[in-house]
Amino acid sequence: MLALSPRDAVTQGQVCSRLGSINFHLRSFLLLFVILVIHAPTAQAQSGTAVTVGTLRSYSTIYSIGVEWDVSNDTNHNASVQVEYRDGGSTNWKSALPLMRVDYNGANMLAGSVLFLNPNTTYEVKLTLTDPDGGAATQTLFVKTRPVPAPPASGRTFHVVPGSGGGDKASASKFSAKSNI
Repeated sequence: MLALSPRDAVTQGQVCSRLGSINFHLRSFLLLFVILVIHAPTAQAQSGTAVTVGTLRSYSTIYSIGVEWDVSNDTNHNASVQVEYRDGGSTNWKSALPLMRVDYNGANMLAGSVLFLNPNTTYEVKLTLTDPDGGAATQTLFVKTRPVPAPPASGRTFHVVPGSGGGDKASASKFSAKSNI
């Protein structure tokens, strides 16, 4: 068994006092943390403003549709847009990737693409915007993908000979004599 001298007892008392102080500060910090966590969503919702939608633009390529939707008043950038699409004759909606935030060089929008579509087909695209701070909107647009380009049906035909030339501009003699094109 250890025997403590009076000096050791004082030192042990100081240690206990300091541990008690650390314990008090730790409990205070945890209490403050719990209060902030409980009230943080309410404070965040009060600090944000309801989103306002602006111009909706769409573009198409042969196999995709691009969408840009201007927004304003979404200062905390927590608005989101879910995208669904279907071809003109279908009743089943398919999900696409959600629009992404673009906040660059004066632009404040949500933008994205619907990918892997069929050429020359009309699609119905439904965009559903939600903002936890308030404000919501749904827009539906009809966009047609571009057709696959076809070669021209008419036009001039040139018979090309490699090297220094040859031929008389007729397809049968394209490799025989010199050409003066």
